[in-house]
Amino acid sequence: MHLALSPVLLGSGEHLFENLNLPQLGYRCIESVASAKATHLVIAKH
Repeated sequence: MHLALSPVLLGSGEHLFENLNLPQLGYRCIESVASAKATHLVIAKH
């Protein structure tokens, strides 16, 4: 999965993965690239 995160507050500012334990579910971040306007994450299931 490729996520592009941008620092924009929408609504009440809810956390995207607040109640998920991604490592426990078998996911890990395999790449992270920050730019001036966003952070790009690649998350994969291993």
